[in-house]
Amino acid sequence: IELHICPCAPAPVQLVKWGLFPCSPVHPALAVSLEMLEFMSELFVHLAPNEAAWADMLVKFLARQGHVFKAQDSLHQQFGSALAQYQVLVHIVDAEINKQISVGHHEVLSHDPADWDNIAPEMIVLPKLDESTPITA
Repeated sequence: IELHICPCAPAPVQLVKWGLFPCSPVHPALAVSLEMLEFMSELFVHLAPNEAAWADMLVKFLARQGHVFKAQDSLHQQFGSALAQYQVLVHIVDAEINKQISVGHHEVLSHDPADWDNIAPEMIVLPKLDESTPITA
């Protein structure tokens, strides 16, 4: 892919739009597909996490395809960083979704059950949440 970097469209934002996750929030040297990060996250739930062995195997496979990394441990470090950041973001999003569900559940339960048949979805007003609202997982 070709990126045209400018202050209005930083590389990490463009990469995410392409379905890629940058290994660094500033000047990423590597981007990993979101599908691969999800696969690896799920894989490491079922297997002992071993990013180093996985990255070493991938470097050897890619070298046979003609793609060589400049530094010996480059892929392992960059992939490990991207995977860790991705997993943190997934956790934050899951926590925010659970918080919104909890707030909605509380709002619905605050109405008299006898009136539930008469409550239209637009009648339920959820409070505005901002950065100061705590996220609980």
